[in-house]
Amino acid sequence: ERFATLAELVQRCKADPDMLKESDGNIIRLHKALYSDNPPTERCFHGNLMGKEAEILIGDKNVRNGTYLFRWSQCHPGNIVLSVNWKEQLGHIPIEYKDGRFRVGDEKWFHSLQSLAKHYSQLGYGVKQPMNRTTFSASGIKGRITELELESANQRTGKSGFGEEFDTLHHMESANLYSRNAGNEEHNKPKNRYKNILPFDYTRVILTDKSDELSDYINANYITMKKVGEDLGTTFKKSFIASQGCLENTTLDFWRMVWQENCRVIVMTIKEVERGKKKCAKYWPDPEKEKTFDYLNGKMIIECSQRTHHQYYSLREFIIKLQGATGHSNESRKVYQFHFTTWPDHGVPDNPGPALGFLQDIDDKQKSIPNAGPVVVHCRCVTKISMIAIHIHTGADVEIDIRKMVQIIRSQRSGMVQTEAQYRFIYMAVSHHIETMLKRDSQKQVDVPKLIRRPISVRSAQDGRMKPR
Repeated sequence: ERFATLAELVQRCKADPDMLKESDGNIIRLHKALYSDNPPTERCFHGNLMGKEAEILIGDKNVRNGTYLFRWSQCHPGNIVLSVNWKEQLGHIPIEYKDGRFRVGDEKWFHSLQSLAKHYSQLGYGVKQPMNRTTFSASGIKGRITELELESANQRTGKSGFGEEFDTLHHMESANLYSRNAGNEEHNKPKNRYKNILPFDYTRVILTDKSDELSDYINANYITMKKVGEDLGTTFKKSFIASQGCLENTTLDFWRMVWQENCRVIVMTIKEVERGKKKCAKYWPDPEKEKTFDYLNGKMIIECSQRTHHQYYSLREFIIKLQGATGHSNESRKVYQFHFTTWPDHGVPDNPGPALGFLQDIDDKQKSIPNAGPVVVHCRCVTKISMIAIHIHTGADVEIDIRKMVQIIRSQRSGMVQTEAQYRFIYMAVSHHIETMLKRDSQKQVDVPKLIRRPISVRSAQDGRMKPR
């Protein structure tokens, strides 16, 4: 089987995993290209985007005239292509890339893609507005942060890349307004700590042990790392529950939710009182004491069996017991509360390290409990749940999209990541997390010569036989 370009061959191998094998029959899976030069880190560079995919992006009817992007050349690996939409015509201009510099044809060299684009824009070539990419390689996050700290190439905003990305989140949110009817019902309004932070109806936690005395309402939402625009359906994995800080009149509801969802880990990242204002009712008992609630003709008892102090947080162990409750046998469960006590009242920490260590301990505990339900995170400023989700779903060798991940989280719970500073801190935290993983991975020994010496074969698409390369 013949291919017109190397890119087509690579795509074929990805589509047919059995095509590329070692001589001993082991399948070789292709994941991502490794280029000899460091790839550009500018946000308008879209990496391995194919020409047809670029045309779909910049050719969309809602895209402004003069929109452009850069991508790797599929015909000449190592070089770059400028794809531009100009006067309803889509063009692809080859760019030579060498030693970190760029040029078109025999013209002068430029040290950045944006300086090249600006030059040709001034000459009237219609290169006006960059289409920025939000996906990037996790291992290249430092370069990404450097780019986001610069003023945007979009002359209409004059903001940093962080500000521009954060503003885009607001525009996306205003285009997808979800109903919050349950939280606005008169009998539920006293159960909301803030008038403007109500649960979206489609992801809200519904308490199923409803009775004449008990409501089905709690200000809490399920959070799952679904794809943007994907319907949650009824079988999605509930990764987290984001809940408001308890009020005195919602403490029992909170424990009902913890029991119903089989939650074994609770994350609290605020103090009970901050700057003289009560942020969360003390819903737990002191060590070796109990809180008792009337529940379904019986009792729900919360016992604090142990409290340990760590450098940046406290860990409490609770025993929840049901005694004589209708529909329940006398049962008990252990639940852990991680209480991070050093997050500032306003703003974000200067150093993400302690917060990431805290998240790692939470993740380790959750994984150690068989069949544990979702982690519960409660606070008003839910930057932390965004960090938890991104921390757990991020590796050093993957492509990540922080803006999209935050968008996914915000589409399931209102009030998430409220300021540009919080959004920026998530980047810094993920960068710290990736750097830690890269340092750890660099200590591992890899037998590179042995891998290089292995002969590789490609199976013919016609006869399935192995052919030496």
